[in-house]
Amino acid sequence: MEDIQQIITVRHGQRYDEKKGGRLTPRGAAEIYAITELLVSMGIKFGLRVHSGAHRTCQSAIIADAVIEYETLLIELKEFHFQKLYNKFLGGSIRRYKAELKKIYQADGTVADALKISAYAENARIQVTKAIQNSAKLVLLGSAKMKRNRNVLVFSHGEFCNLAVPEHQMKKIPYTIGSGSAIIYNRSLKTGEIISAKYIENPLAK
Repeated sequence: MEDIQQIITVRHGQRYDEKKGGRLTPRGAAEIYAITELLVSMGIKFGLRVHSGAHRTCQSAIIADAVIEYETLLIELKEFHFQKLYNKFLGGSIRRYKAELKKIYQADGTVADALKISAYAENARIQVTKAIQNSAKLVLLGSAKMKRNRNVLVFSHGEFCNLAVPEHQMKKIPYTIGSGSAIIYNRSLKTGEIISAKYIENPLAK
């Protein structure tokens, strides 16, 4: 069996709007607690926690630490944040974003559809794939404990979590995922390639 490293990207929990600082709602905090409990129950060991720099993703990473029963390093990687691409390709306009999203979901609403329709999604895929690879390499350059618990838990944003899925799975993974839901990426330690991905819905959504 191939030696695998897992990078799990989690969409931050439900949040208030920006007028309230974009911080997590009580339900959002519960969503992060629930998804972290689920991942831990699956036997996944983390050597590194990552957030995008946004307050809501940092909050999520801190909540996750309360569930994980051993010390993990927490770092910020701005490559997991969407704002620069959002401004460049959508003019920072929520109206343009929603119009584009509507077109994607008028198709099948998958990653494959998004990449056909959206320059934003196409470039976000490049950015988030690099971010995943960078975080994967960082944990392997860390302490002996980090190398042993070589998996990475990332807190990011809606479509940023899932755009790095391999080509053969693009038609199976939704473009945007629910708050507190996750994508588990399986990365080959031999080749560094992301070989598969799995969508995990937040337990509170069921």
